[in-house]
Amino acid sequence: MGRSALRAVAAAAVALLLAGCATVHSGTAIRDPRADPRTVNTALLDPGDLLTTPRPALGTAGDRAAGALLEARRMAEFVVVPFEVDVTLNGVPPVPNGPVVSPDSLGMTFLNSLIPPAVHPHDFVTGFQSSAGTRAASLTRVTNVVLRFADPDNAAAAARDMGEATLQNPIVVNPSPEKQWRAVPREDRPEVLLYQSDGGGWTSVRAITAHGPYVLAQLTQDKSAENAIALALATVDKQRPALDRFVPTAVDQLAALPADPTGLIARSPVLPEGPRAHASGVYGPHAALNFMDDPVRDQPLFDDVGLQWMLLSMANVYQTRDATGAGQLADGFVAQVSDRKFTRAQPIAGMPTARCLTSPADDPTILDGPLTYCVAPVEEYLIEVTSTQPADAHQLVAAQYLMLVAP
Repeated sequence: MGRSALRAVAAAAVALLLAGCATVHSGTAIRDPRADPRTVNTALLDPGDLLTTPRPALGTAGDRAAGALLEARRMAEFVVVPFEVDVTLNGVPPVPNGPVVSPDSLGMTFLNSLIPPAVHPHDFVTGFQSSAGTRAASLTRVTNVVLRFADPDNAAAAARDMGEATLQNPIVVNPSPEKQWRAVPREDRPEVLLYQSDGGGWTSVRAITAHGPYVLAQLTQDKSAENAIALALATVDKQRPALDRFVPTAVDQLAALPADPTGLIARSPVLPEGPRAHASGVYGPHAALNFMDDPVRDQPLFDDVGLQWMLLSMANVYQTRDATGAGQLADGFVAQVSDRKFTRAQPIAGMPTARCLTSPADDPTILDGPLTYCVAPVEEYLIEVTSTQPADAHQLVAAQYLMLVAP
């Protein structure tokens, strides 16, 4: 059901609230036994100072830079997530997943300060990077980057220059000879520029492949050189056909892309700020896996609930097939955090359908103290919020709920 149905739900909730107030005796209200205990009581919701009414429609991107960021989110639906190559690559990303808004960020991604100047001259359009490591102590890492250029000629030139930059720049600040990058050409894969660096018991491999207007670039790390090379080549093999399904927006049409294709951004109470704010936005069900703690577990869950879109924001919003799907997604997420020893936390006043849990104090993966995690289904949507402050989490869920049910 769409937002018109949500408005109907909101109106019904008000009607139920009015119907549920029976005769008052000595200041005590008696609930009508016919009232649905799952009904949200909007009168009790506390959104704090957060916005609760939708913003005006956001229109179009307006310029190439803004459009390129929107295009990166579109392209992300066709970027291979590392676990699709090796199911053990289900841990914390070595570098943050998300759009590549400028070649400047690639220096950190590839541990090479010469990569950005190798890319800049070649009419870079946009990009997306997906990265993950294993959860085991014997850490294996894969970073998969897709870069789009204005045309195939620019992509081919960028791939060539990225390869030359690899050979000119060591992998560490204080290099030793064995840690220098060296080319490792493969007769069976002449289209892939392959480089290897060894040292400290590890092998790092970089693969660079021009593919139409794209450059596919992988950085892998493993204790086995053979495995590091195999992971890079396997990622290339999966990435090319996946990317061939993507229909890119013409460069001169990027400014005309809709800034809020689903309307969910205008219904977000708080828009992120800071260096990673560009990662926020609307993603398809496959791209959303880049931002999950356990994408291996979430992929079949997303399939089951018919996930259509995810808004990545201060309050995440998942749009599923229907209300049943939203409830199933809530159950799945709660089960996952419960497996991490999260325990039931204080409920949100007025929202009996919401569930909040708190992380264990001794969780080594949480550096900023215990987290409050809340989910709340709203028709076909699921609200998800994480915060170090329980009151902030409750207010954000309340504000996002009011945004979704607003006319």
